[in-house]
Amino acid sequence: ESLAQTSHSVNSPERAPIVFLTDPDQGEMHHSGMRVEYGDLVVYSKAATHYRWTTGATRWGAMSLTHADLAAAGRALIGRDLEVPSATHRIRPSAPLTQRLMNLHRAAGDLGRNAPDVLSNPEVARSLEHELVSTMVACLNEGTSLEVRPAERQHRSIVARFEELLAANRDKPL
Repeated sequence: ESLAQTSHSVNSPERAPIVFLTDPDQGEMHHSGMRVEYGDLVVYSKAATHYRWTTGATRWGAMSLTHADLAAAGRALIGRDLEVPSATHRIRPSAPLTQRLMNLHRAAGDLGRNAPDVLSNPEVARSLEHELVSTMVACLNEGTSLEVRPAERQHRSIVARFEELLAANRDKPL
């Protein structure tokens, strides 16, 4: 994205997404009051509603699995089900693991843009997907949960009350 922006979105209730910044030298990004820094992963709760705002040009990446695929990947790779969290939060995996995730994500994007015929090969696509999922699971398993700052909690509370006000007054000018 080349300009600052504010957006509101709701994640699919069938998917378990993560979001991360892909460039250490960029403006700020906030997700529902949480300041996201390079190296953080935002791990969303089921059907999370969120607001995102940026202060300028921003490069970010996202991945998601279905809930069943996330659980199965956890069982296969770390010996336990991974579940969608009850609350959206940030985690910070180790720097090498985060860098591996970003490198794989960038490579997948580059292949899609510059050599889509390579990705049409089922074995290449399956191999890249396996590496991305394995690295995502490792990040989710090993990442340190970051404390929710008091300002973030207050922001979430204010936004929730504002949305309730809007929902209760859909047909009325405010």
